[in-house]
Amino acid sequence: MKTLIVTLVPNAFKLTLVGGTQAKVDFVKRYVTFYVVNDRDEVKPVDADFPFEAIAKYYKGEGHEVEVLALAPLSLSVYLKQPSEDVYHLRKDVESLVVSNFKNVLDNVYVIPAVGTFRFTASGIPQYHNSNVGTIRFIAYKAVKDRIHAFNPDTVVLDTSSVSGPYSLAVQEAVELAVTEGAFTMNKEIDLVQMSAEPFDEYSATARIYSGVAAGKVAPAYVTRYAFRVDRLGRAGDKTLELKGRSAFHELATSIDKCAPLYFATRVNELDLSQLYLDETLEAMVWDNVRITKTTEFVVDYGVKLQKGAVIYSLTRSVLDYLKKRLGDPPYGLENLEVVLKLFNDYCRSRFTEEVRKALELAELTGLEELRLDQIREALKAQVGEAIHLIKESKWRDLIPERKARCDELEWEDMGLIAPAVVIYKGGKMAYSEQCWKAVNKAFREAFGLSSD
Repeated sequence: MKTLIVTLVPNAFKLTLVGGTQAKVDFVKRYVTFYVVNDRDEVKPVDADFPFEAIAKYYKGEGHEVEVLALAPLSLSVYLKQPSEDVYHLRKDVESLVVSNFKNVLDNVYVIPAVGTFRFTASGIPQYHNSNVGTIRFIAYKAVKDRIHAFNPDTVVLDTSSVSGPYSLAVQEAVELAVTEGAFTMNKEIDLVQMSAEPFDEYSATARIYSGVAAGKVAPAYVTRYAFRVDRLGRAGDKTLELKGRSAFHELATSIDKCAPLYFATRVNELDLSQLYLDETLEAMVWDNVRITKTTEFVVDYGVKLQKGAVIYSLTRSVLDYLKKRLGDPPYGLENLEVVLKLFNDYCRSRFTEEVRKALELAELTGLEELRLDQIREALKAQVGEAIHLIKESKWRDLIPERKARCDELEWEDMGLIAPAVVIYKGGKMAYSEQCWKAVNKAFREAFGLSSD
């Protein structure tokens, strides 16, 4: 078993005022006996300096391979005597500060944006950081997502002992969404657990760490709760960031809501994902637009401020990347569509599978290379006596009416199974006919009030 522990860097730095706004910095270890209380109310004592360290020791004692990821707010720069006015150097200095003080207890450190006003600092110059919750959420999400894919954990534990203020919602949502993305794109269930220590100080001899199930087992299908529901990305200065792919996302979300798996798969296949933002592009956009000024205050000003939609955007792109790789080109068998069907509710999935399976089975029995769905449906209307006779005589083809293909003026049909436009191929596969696809797309948009591209 593999367990990834995500924590916010705990406040282990003590500031002692030495004059004006200048303070001396001391790194304080708080060695205590933590009593880890798991979700079964079992209690296990663990000696450690910090809650995340105790949690790591606990899981290692349970036989897990453990990795610890620490999210470090950029505002830890208040503990630097000479904070850099270049954001990339500042990030490196904050990372080095954390690594040097938390030796051998952290596996990875990732610096995230910060908010807040800090009067007392090691440099003696007050600091002001003006990021926002959405930006913090996105950068934290990317950090956790990257580690999930690199480490491939079975369990993700969020240590909220040091999470407070604006970081509370941002970090918790970031972790939950990163786990959801990982469950889908890695095709596995991931346990998501939240743990938190009760308040303690440097004089405490003991403290309890409580465990609660944040989301339980996160299944691949959970991604439907979030994917494709993108409203806005955020702002760069006074301008709204362009939401590339908005129309396609809305179309795909509608096809899920209206139970149209074949349409969804076909539309995904033809999408050009190179037009969408990469995570790295959005992250670089954030850091590249940070401006630091140093006068009577050390001001870290974020020119780009992302919204919650930025995380949903990233998750959606991940889903599309995964689907395009797994789906391949049409025609599709039910086994190919299984990855898509996970996104649809149970009722839709059951109805679609049953309808398609009947058509595929009959088409296979005829021995014909391809048939349209309207031909198959007509055959299924044959009188039982006639059908039995033809079956006994192995004259399946006599059940199949001859009809010319037509793509003009198609109307949307239940589950997107537009009979004249759906072709069933030998070998148990199906697709919209190439000559009818534009008409199918038009019928879908007209049926559900979507604008034309």
